[in-house]
Amino acid sequence: MNKEAYIWAENLPEDCPPQEAFAPQEQVFYRLGNNPPVEYDFDSHRKRQPDTFFKVSECQARSLSVLDTLESAEAFRKLPALRNKNLAIIKMVLNESDGLVLQTGNNKNHFSWWKSAKFVLQNFEIL
Repeated sequence: MNKEAYIWAENLPEDCPPQEAFAPQEQVFYRLGNNPPVEYDFDSHRKRQPDTFFKVSECQARSLSVLDTLESAEAFRKLPALRNKNLAIIKMVLNESDGLVLQTGNNKNHFSWWKSAKFVLQNFEIL
């Protein structure tokens, strides 16, 4: 699917997601969240904090962070800002209809995920 075919979960800036973002094909990703997951766990930083300045592009601020290995998710959970939040690791399978992803940042296992309005958390496991 090309990005024009999606209805996004939230308003995105023009030229967002980036052209090089791709649709996952039954790909496993990990995200930190509550146990059990709640809708808030799948809101972007911008939606959670509409007036905050982020050190990333507005496009990336409207994405969700996911990781492609369990080891990276475990390391992410140990970061100082997250260490004391008692977050679960949510293992999920993303498909083409769930949105687009792109590797971002310095960690090769970190991806930004622009969530489609069609996304429903169904294939997941709490680790």
